[in-house]
Amino acid sequence: MYRLGSQAAHQPMAPAAESVITSVYPNPAVEQATVELAGTGVYRLEVLDAQGRTLLTQPAVQRVVKLEVSRMPAGTYWVRARDARNGRTATKQFVVQRP
Repeated sequence: MYRLGSQAAHQPMAPAAESVITSVYPNPAVEQATVELAGTGVYRLEVLDAQGRTLLTQPAVQRVVKLEVSRMPAGTYWVRARDARNGRTATKQFVVQRP
């Protein structure tokens, strides 16, 4: 028989931190990828390739940002967003597909 710790079992869990990026779509993308951010503010977006190289950097001040991916080769990429207000960062994977 196992016994739980005295208070740990009764303390509520802290809510998970809200991600800076709520979604990236369509996935896979052909011409554009749309990035939805968690809120309004000033963000820095970066697109990284599979080797971790930064291919694109752009500021974002709106909740919905379109990334031009039509000139990127087919492959797997990551978009990273950093919130300038509090430094929170999130990264999401997306795929670029060629017809």
